[in-house]
Amino acid sequence: MISDSSQLRGATSSSRGLRQQPRRRRCGDNQRQIVGAWKKAFPDIELKALRLTGGIIRTWSYGFFHLLNVATCWYPHDMSVKTEIIGASITVLKRLEWADTDAAGHNHFSVAVRWLEEVEHELRRLIELPTELTGSIPRVHVEVDYRERIWFNQEVNVTVGVIAVGRSSVSFGFVVENLEGGVCIEGRHTAVHSPDPSGGSQPWPESTVKSFLAKT
Repeated sequence: MISDSSQLRGATSSSRGLRQQPRRRRCGDNQRQIVGAWKKAFPDIELKALRLTGGIIRTWSYGFFHLLNVATCWYPHDMSVKTEIIGASITVLKRLEWADTDAAGHNHFSVAVRWLEEVEHELRRLIELPTELTGSIPRVHVEVDYRERIWFNQEVNVTVGVIAVGRSSVSFGFVVENLEGGVCIEGRHTAVHSPDPSGGSQPWPESTVKSFLAKT
């Protein structure tokens, strides 16, 4: 049992101390830390000079990160995939049919992949690649971003174009736009030339590479 009132007050204050919230950092904390570090490293330097140095460093840091933030916001992260097309391309007008809608009345997510495949076939016919090639170029990567909904009976323009050609691969970009030019769906996919089902990939014939890269 604690009989001394001073001990009791000490116990009470210490228990209150356990409930105290940690002190929030203030704007000058960084500068004080910088000044303290410089004083330890260079004890003979005047305090005013240290404070001035700390202020300059803090101001430079704020300015640098502000410029970095502005540059990051300005950079066009959401540029359309159409800007990546470097080779053959084609645009086909499509209409969203009732069977292509979901329970909410807009486009079902799977219609994008079907339109992509259909328009890619049109592109290969346009650049006169053999029909047999269709069964020799399995997809190895597909990515799709859905920007805006498409409603029943709405017309859209579907563009498919070559964005890269490798030794045995080809990458296409595809964009679905409404008639006002707004992007509804866009994405990329990659196919690999593998004419032998029991083997791996094989290099493209030179004529095929020229067809992929030809401007249409």
